[in-house]
This record gives sequence, C-alpha cells and structure tokens, in this order.
Amino acid sequence: FKNVYEFSFHFAKEPNAKALALDTAIAMWKVLMGDKWCFIDEWCDFLQKTHGKAISNDTWSQVLEFQIQVGANLESYNPNDA
Repeated sequence: FKNVYEFSFHFAKEPNAKALALDTAIAMWKVLMGDKWCFIDEWCDFLQKTHGKAISNDTWSQVLEFQIQVGANLESYNPNDA
C-alpha cells in the first residue's frame, strides 16, 4: 500500500508543481485511506478550515506514517511519545 500511496502524490499533482492542491489531496486521501483510518474525515475538515493551502510531499508522507504508527483507531497512540 505504501508504494501506491507515495506514487499517488506524484501522479495527482500538476506537472512541475512541488505540492498537491488541497482539494486534490483531500480527494486522494478519502479514496486511499477512507477505509484505513477512522479520522480521515476529521483530518480533511481540519485542513479545509485551518490550513487552506497545498500539501507538500513531506506532509503527504507523514500522514501515512502517523496512521501506521498510531493505528487506524489511534490504538497505539501514546501522548508521552515525542
């Protein structure tokens, strides 16, 4: 899944762009992670309300890493981890 996820960033962004348009990123996240992360809707709502700008490749990658590390339902989340 990780390979498909990482490929999708480059596939979906505009040619020569460094970042993925927010609306495109949100649509891609909902397709790719809708059944893998229970907080995808909250994440997308947060971005639309407070972020409002394109998504970098680093942010794109970190969302997947966060989901992998804490689990689909935050079952591995530890507030004391740095």
